[in-house]
Amino acid sequence: MYPHHFLFTADTGQVITAQPQAIKHPTQAGNLVFFGTGKYIEATDNSDVTVQSYYGIWDDKSNSEVLKTELRQRKILSDKTSVSGAGFTARVTSALTDDESDGGGYVDWGGNDGSVEKGWYFDFSTIAAERVISESIVRNKEIVFTTIIPSEGKACDAGGEGVLMALDLEYGTAPKNTLFDINGDGDFNKTDDVNNNPISGIHVDGIPAAPLILDNPSGESEAYINTTEKYQRVRMRGASVDEGTRKSWVQIFL
Repeated sequence: MYPHHFLFTADTGQVITAQPQAIKHPTQAGNLVFFGTGKYIEATDNSDVTVQSYYGIWDDKSNSEVLKTELRQRKILSDKTSVSGAGFTARVTSALTDDESDGGGYVDWGGNDGSVEKGWYFDFSTIAAERVISESIVRNKEIVFTTIIPSEGKACDAGGEGVLMALDLEYGTAPKNTLFDINGDGDFNKTDDVNNNPISGIHVDGIPAAPLILDNPSGESEAYINTTEKYQRVRMRGASVDEGTRKSWVQIFL
């Protein structure tokens, strides 16, 4: 058998039921591993209000377990905020430029200001019972995922809601640039932001599955979110041309 070790142990009551995502660390040796916590399987899960979290953990190949005290905490600063002309309400999380008391600041991967930090996390603390049960998507320099918030009734009851989230994958903060055209005017600019900060999440009706993101020839993208209520579509800034991934292909018949 191959040797193994625990990379990280989440808080009591936080279980991982969705497949984690992993990428090569953008600036350090090793990998970054992304996952959210929570489950929606048993009848009692509807009433479970254990605070769940989302994590970005640095696996530096040292075989040592990462502790939560080594992670930089990010925060949800405002939720269900209205944006003029938008069909959705927005969630705002910590930005890199925010004060540390608001969850801002760079992750100190190199230990330049003291101890080396091994990643980031934030708690779903603003709405009871919010959790992650579907896998995340690495896209551009963001990690994209959905959360679910079950209704208070029995398991499998209609209702509930969720949030389409996007975070800077290296630092766990809000995207550096406007990512969602939340007001549907065809542009990605400050009119889609909240207090000049790019939003990190969009609330959707019904319990969502993982999003399907399609890149259009125009250079823009669309996220399709299938929920228990309806299909919902959100325009997103297009994938970067320098991302190093295949954008198209040509079939050659010989």
